Amino acid sequence: MEDVYLSELLLTEEKQLVVIAEKKYEEGGDESPVHARELHVFGYNEFQSPTWHTIIAKDQVAPPTESFTGIGFRAAVFGPEVQILTQEKIKGKSDLYVRRVNAQTGVVTPAKGLGLSVASDQNLAYVKDFTGWIDAKTIIGVSRPSKKSAALMLNKIVVK
Repeated sequence: MEDVYLSELLLTEEKQLVVIAEKKYEEGGDESPVHARELHVFGYNEFQSPTWHTIIAKDQVAPPTESFTGIGFRAAVFGPEVQILTQEKIKGKSDLYVRRVNAQTGVVTPAKGLGLSVASDQNLAYVKDFTGWIDAKTIIGVSRPSKKSAALMLNKIVVK
């Protein structure tokens, strides 16, 4: 069963409202992996009239123990742009990826890997709940040294 969850309401300085909903589903019962496949992104003008809608495909899978901490996204507004950060495996490479959405037009840039150099046989132990932006080009990511570790590490990521 697939569900779409309202996840973010973001307002730009120009009073453009961006609404993000995420499609998630479980394969079966309580012990099944959780998948997140799409972000539904809606734009509204300063008069709250809908102006655009786009779907951003993504491919995230997490075991049930990490279902809502290991998948999902983070989003932030910088000027007329919304940045969306996801942890995904794209073209065989596990990494954090950033996409930019123009809040006025809905145009989305392709996913750009942030180059965390995760080995292909390892999973990135990224903790999205404690990750955020210092500014439009600097992200502080939080990760664990390994999946089973209780320790947390701060990663300063400068987007080029």
